[in-house]
Amino acid sequence: MQRLLLLTNFMAQGNRSASGLWLAIGLISLALSGSLTHPAHAQPGLSEERKIELLIRSVENSNNTFIRGGSEYSAQEAGSHMRMKWSRAGKKRVNTARLFIKYIASESSLLGTPYYMKKPDGTKIKSRDYLLQRLHEIESQGKS
Repeated sequence: MQRLLLLTNFMAQGNRSASGLWLAIGLISLALSGSLTHPAHAQPGLSEERKIELLIRSVENSNNTFIRGGSEYSAQEAGSHMRMKWSRAGKKRVNTARLFIKYIASESSLLGTPYYMKKPDGTKIKSRDYLLQRLHEIESQGKS
């Protein structure tokens, strides 16, 4: 309800352009449907920061080798690297597990090349895909 009041104030302050109107209508619809306050993928009791920590730990505790910039690193080094990047990017800016995967743990911010996880059998998977699978598992555990 508070969001509805904020949107009403937004429109009352003279923000009546066509795009502003459609934005306000869309946000009002989302607020009334509950989509803004209760996302479908939300898991009660498990914060986004906790999900990110669980993702990093899943990398650190894996038997995989982390490939970054063409060089191989241990799983523990990968976890340290992800924590360092997350800290530098700002935990308040990268504040969801999906943003973390997209902007921190998927590719080199300098080279733009993807990160990979190499399994003990030698097969490689993109870090993004590995972490999205882990995130799905983390979010599913609370629903069962």
